[in-house]
Amino acid sequence: MKLLIFLALLWNITSYASGKKSSPPKENIVDKTHSRFGKQIQGLANRLDSLFGAERTDDERNRSSLRVITTGLYQEDKRSIYDYQLKLNLRLPTLENYFKFKFENKNAKKNSKSSKGKNRKKKKPGEYDWIFRSDLGLNVGPPPFVFSRARARKNIKGINFIHRFSEELEWASNNGFTETTEFFSDKSLTNKLLFRISHTKIWRISSEDVTLSQGPSLIHSISARDAMSYNARALTVLKNFIYFSGYQLNISYRRKLYSNWLFGEIIPALDFPKENSFRRTPSILVKLESFFGHI
Repeated sequence: MKLLIFLALLWNITSYASGKKSSPPKENIVDKTHSRFGKQIQGLANRLDSLFGAERTDDERNRSSLRVITTGLYQEDKRSIYDYQLKLNLRLPTLENYFKFKFENKNAKKNSKSSKGKNRKKKKPGEYDWIFRSDLGLNVGPPPFVFSRARARKNIKGINFIHRFSEELEWASNNGFTETTEFFSDKSLTNKLLFRISHTKIWRISSEDVTLSQGPSLIHSISARDAMSYNARALTVLKNFIYFSGYQLNISYRRKLYSNWLFGEIIPALDFPKENSFRRTPSILVKLESFFGHI
């Protein structure tokens, strides 16, 4: 027994003297798979949302931009509606840093102390932290009005989904304040097909009514210049009491017309509003959108 104890001590001493260290534990295969799927979902969602002109991509890439949007809405048995908008998406670093400090994790200091001397991966913008942005805009009309928006975003990584939360407050000169809450869940089915579940709440504060919209989307990347989105939405209204107001089906086809700043979009839709006894109401929206400032 004494001989065994002596040999064990001798082994520890020689190992320490030779500078041998135990190899770090290998990354769990579950963690590797989770990280790989997370990057795949994030990359596909960013690519498709960027092509569709989603404001989320401008926010998360820390860039300001100016959008010029022209739309025409054509509905059955109704007068056509034309709309012209100028939207200036502003990045405000001072305000963003202030709110980042306010929303900082209580354990951030503990984590920073425990991770001294360790290599930590730098977070990508929009991946974990809160993002704060603001918009200024002009709707040429008719009737013309100005608007301003402020919003906060945060992404949350799940096991198979990436969840995206957004809270926005808008003021418009024609209808006062509107509060919008969005919660999206993204999952990549293939390297070109994204599945998304959308939940949206719009509260028009002046009129005191709330509109809820829920439903799935399939967003398909056809090529580097073309993409399609297939959407279904159920609509609910909360005003004095809750009632189901209808549902909508639409297909959005978007194409990059020139370089990285001129896009065209066509959205045929079928609405089934309760006020028309759920009779189908076809429409088509045509949009021309140009970007300046972030190319």
